[in-house]
Amino acid sequence: MKNSNTHTLNLITTNAGKFKIAEQIFNENDVKISQLSIETPEIQSLDTREVVKFSAEFACQKLNQPCLKSDVGYFIPALNNFPGALVKFANQSLSADNILSIMSEKTDRRIFLRECLALAIPGEKTVFFETEIEAQIAEKASEKDGSTFDKIVILPGFSSPKADFSAKENHDFFKQNLKIYKDVADFWK
Repeated sequence: MKNSNTHTLNLITTNAGKFKIAEQIFNENDVKISQLSIETPEIQSLDTREVVKFSAEFACQKLNQPCLKSDVGYFIPALNNFPGALVKFANQSLSADNILSIMSEKTDRRIFLRECLALAIPGEKTVFFETEIEAQIAEKASEKDGSTFDKIVILPGFSSPKADFSAKENHDFFKQNLKIYKDVADFWK
């Protein structure tokens, strides 16, 4: 990227945890980033890349500034890759026990967490950065507070679902494993 680095990257998110991870990584790489909590249309698609591209380009056109947008998809091979990019919908519509009931006869308990970042820059083609983490679906839901998937997804190196661990432990895991933010910082510099 040919960039004088005079522009701040705008991360479009209302998720404070996501911004905190991104901010730490960008700061460590001498890149300025700000959080913008603006509403962007979220198209309904099973493709995380399509969803994130539309939102990033919308924000970029509205602000006439570089905008970075993130979206995550959860893909369960045993369920034909359900819910895919519809994680928010699944979290709102199903309980952890609903998912575990559907999974009860499945031996393949893998779930792939795919994070996609789209960087939209005025007058340039949108650039994508993607990463994937293979995790497991628990046999039993966590009894702690959390989203549907927080209660059943066991991250690599963990012994129980995300909901059982502190916000700091989850933050540290994602900061270490979401290398795409560093990839964006390297691209930006």
